[in-house]
This record gives sequence, C-alpha cells and structure tokens, in this order.
Amino acid sequence: MTARAPLLIACALLLASGGTAAQELTLEPQTPVADPDAPVLVWQGRVMTGFEVERERPSDEQGGPRVSDYGFFLDQARLSLEGEWKDLEFDVSVDLGDAIRPKTSSASFSQPPYLRNAYLNYRVHKAFRIRAGRFKRPFSALELTSSGDLPFRGRGLGNDLIVEEGQWGDRALGLMFWGRLPGKLRWYLAAHNPGWAPDGDIEVNGIDAIARVEWEAVESVLELGLSLGHKLEARPDLDVNGNGASFDVALHAGNFNVALDAMLAQLTNQASEDVDAPLAYALVLHSTYVIPLGGDFALEPVLFGEYAEADAEYSRTEAVRIVAGFNFRVADHLRVMPQVEIKRPLDTAAAENPWQSGETYYVMMVGQL
Repeated sequence: MTARAPLLIACALLLASGGTAAQELTLEPQTPVADPDAPVLVWQGRVMTGFEVERERPSDEQGGPRVSDYGFFLDQARLSLEGEWKDLEFDVSVDLGDAIRPKTSSASFSQPPYLRNAYLNYRVHKAFRIRAGRFKRPFSALELTSSGDLPFRGRGLGNDLIVEEGQWGDRALGLMFWGRLPGKLRWYLAAHNPGWAPDGDIEVNGIDAIARVEWEAVESVLELGLSLGHKLEARPDLDVNGNGASFDVALHAGNFNVALDAMLAQLTNQASEDVDAPLAYALVLHSTYVIPLGGDFALEPVLFGEYAEADAEYSRTEAVRIVAGFNFRVADHLRVMPQVEIKRPLDTAAAENPWQSGETYYVMMVGQL
C-alpha cells in the first residue's frame, strides 16, 4: 500500500457518508436573535398640504366683509414616536405646522402649540388597560379617526363647534380605562380636564366624564359606537353642567364604505349667568368607493353630507355642508385629493349662526410614512 492509500480511503468514506463531516466543518453566518424583551421604537410622519380657492358670504345679520381668497396651505407637518416595552406603551406626537402662523393658529387658542399626543398605556389585561397623559376623549368615531385616514379635508361644521370649540372631544389631559371584551366589544371610561388655557391660573377647573362602547356586530363589515358624557366647568362665579352624546355606524362592503356619525351636546363654553348652555347637534353621512387601477394605484370617489344646528332654541342657526371629489391613491403612503366643499346656512343666517355661506375648491396632498 502506498503512502497515499490512507488519504484515498478517508476521502471515499467521506463521500459515502454524504458529506456530513464537511457540512459540520462549514461555518454558516448566524442571524442575531432579537431580544423579545427589548424596547421597540417606531417613528412616523405625515404632511398635509395643497392649494385652495375660498369664498365666503356672510348674511347682513352676521356682518363682516365678503371674502375671496386663494393660496397654498399646510394643514399638518406631524411627527410621532411610539414605543413599546412589555406591557407598557407610549405615544408622543408634535405638529410643526403650528410654526406657519404661531400667533393666529388654532393651537394657540384651543390647545398647546406643537404638542398633540403625549400619553402612556399600560396593559393589565386585554380587557383592562390604563391610559394617562394627553389624548383624545372617547367621543365620536369621526373625531377618533386619524386625519391622515380621512378621505376628505376637515371633519365638518358640527365637529368644529361641538368637539373642538366646545371641547367635547379632541385632546386633553386625563386618565382613561379601556379594554377589549369577548363578542367584539371595546369599552372606554375617561376623565379629562374640561378645557385648556395658555395660563394654568386662568384655566377652568372641573372635569369631563365620558364613557364609550364599540361593537363590531359583523366582523370587518358592521361597527356601532355610542358615547355618553357629562361636563362640569367650575368657574369662580358659576358652575356650569352639560351633557353630550354621540352615535356612529360604519359599514364596509367590499370596496364600498359608508359611515354615519351623529352628535348632540350642550355648549358649556358659551354659558354664563344670564345665558344657558346652547344645545347643538350635527348629523354626518359620508361614503367612498375604491376603484383599483392596477399596481399600487386606485381611484376613490368621495361624497360627504352634513346637517348642523348651532342652537336648538333659535331659528336660522342651521347649515349644511357638502364635500364631493376624489382621492387618487398611491399605495398607503400618498393621496392626491381634488375636492370641492359647499357650505350653506338654511334660510337667511341669523347673527347667532356661526357658519357663513361659501365654497372652497382645493387639491390636497397627504403623504405619510
């Protein structure tokens, strides 16, 4: 036997074994195993901008000049950071769009500039969770829907008057218990400050107590929601109490979506020793239909109709709002929205009617990551 025989025999045995030894000697790159207990951080951003032509015509009783204006606008420039660690979550978001007109933006009057969400979530159980900080009150599905997901610009006349100006919804400092129950039920019980002021010494004391329940009656098809609330404003010379409610229905049938949102509330912010809180209400109906165009593209016709009443005790304080147009969608990240909005008070608007007759034509782009 030659000196090479042992080597030849070893090679033959290795081939016969299917190369197991060779496989064992091969060094494969190892993928790091993610730590399930490590914190998770997610950044998100959204920009809503466009061009508009606006006309408004107040009645003689409302007073003021007729307005015809046009130009570019920036509704949002929002950044948010969400974090999760075990059963603890947080959400902090800011809107840099407040810097466009910091002295006259709505944020400077009804909410702190720049800051939007700032809250903690703690999950005790899927049926019982705790949220604390600054977040939206659980009132009205239309208000609780992110503006980046709305197929139209703005939530309407009633939302502006009741939810934002009247502070029945929108964001406030508070504490909320919530959770998911068997039978596709979600419940919310929240307490908030009744309002906000730039100076804490002049901020009205009191409390908002709001309860909400949501039921997915048919999975991914039919959803129902009901909110009930009580607001107490403890002013130095007067305690003002008011009640509010909202009801909403959403139907999803294939590419067709339709939603109804109704709200009714006493506007405690307008009450005084001589004036009771006005009773305002609004009814909104909106629908969309998604037409796939191939690839990531889709066309979405939009129709929005609203009837709103600013004060049930006065006549000529009603108005309607109609929005019609399209969304041109590019995946889930970009929408181009050419739309027209028409506002009309019913009959001749009284001085107490906050809504003027007018039209707005706009093309808005919404991009979010």
